[in-house]
Amino acid sequence: MPRAPARRAAVAIAAAAVVIGIGGRQSGAQDLDAAVSGFAIAPPAGYVARAAAPSSASRFVIGLTKPDEPGTACEVSFEALPGFEQFTQAALNPQTERPGWEEFYREGLGAFYDVRRVEAFEHAGVRGAVVFGVSMKKPAVRGWIADRPALIFMLYTPKGLGKVVCFAEAPMFDARRAEFEAVARGLTLPR
Repeated sequence: MPRAPARRAAVAIAAAAVVIGIGGRQSGAQDLDAAVSGFAIAPPAGYVARAAAPSSASRFVIGLTKPDEPGTACEVSFEALPGFEQFTQAALNPQTERPGWEEFYREGLGAFYDVRRVEAFEHAGVRGAVVFGVSMKKPAVRGWIADRPALIFMLYTPKGLGKVVCFAEAPMFDARRAEFEAVARGLTLPR
């Protein structure tokens, strides 16, 4: 896990990337890169990325919104998990081949989502899951919106958990699924 000064530097780099873009590119998409961690996101066209406040010192968080469509958004994060460095990616990947592997994701997300489907998902040599669920009522969670469909992509590496959570209002959800997968495919995970 990065030390506190390195962590703050990475967050500052990510925040600066939101404002100016990495490499000074003036395209529709922005590349956000926390160079210290290796965590980066290249949002698809139409999405605007901004650094977001992490819920813990071990998380990097980027929020993506679709300005012309309120209610459509993604949160892209990476959380360092102490102890995971003992595993190789070759040891982590086969977990999705074990019988009942999807229960791990159902149980982990079940307090917040009515989990409807769990499927294997692979990106950049990392195997994990994509979970379809509908957010449940959580009045104690500030800003939480109930009854919204969500796609949640979860990818574990020896450094931690890469996660993409995308929401859209029910009438728009199916039309945004391919974009949500493009968000997940734009993720660079720390190795």
